[in-house]
Amino acid sequence: MKEIFIFDIDGCILGQIFPNIYENINFNENLMEEALKKSEYNELFEEFVNFYRENCQTAYQVFFITGRQKSYFGMITEKQLAPLKTIRIFKIIYFPEDKSHTAGEYFNWKIEKISEIFKKYYVVLKNNKNSKNNLIFKIFDDMTEHFDDINRLARNFELKISLKPIKGPEDWILRTK
Repeated sequence: MKEIFIFDIDGCILGQIFPNIYENINFNENLMEEALKKSEYNELFEEFVNFYRENCQTAYQVFFITGRQKSYFGMITEKQLAPLKTIRIFKIIYFPEDKSHTAGEYFNWKIEKISEIFKKYYVVLKNNKNSKNNLIFKIFDDMTEHFDDINRLARNFELKISLKPIKGPEDWILRTK
């Protein structure tokens, strides 16, 4: 079975750098600078690195999706994820520069990006019927509010998915066993 992994970054594979997204906070320059400072000392959970090594080496594709904007966090994010590139290459999907950081905007954007990934592979699978039952999307996130929407999308595209909530480093130990 071919696997496509989609990982959230903050709060899932690294410690949280942003304040509570559910509070209506103005993501201004000062708040972004504060988050950037926090991220400088924020390293990948060792448990996640072990999981990635054991499970993603042979993955069909790996995506990291993040609420970070590339203009502020691109360099630090690349640095933080660099150890994973020796295991398996991946693609990072950053939050757009022109959207506000509210919970609604964030979840709508995230669902839109996952939908784009689903559509891309749906077309490939549709043209190759033999592959259809040989692909699964494994999605890991610390915020699960959008899981119902992702399930609905997967059903619409007739895709197999596995949604995994991750609340901290200890959850990666459970996923590795």
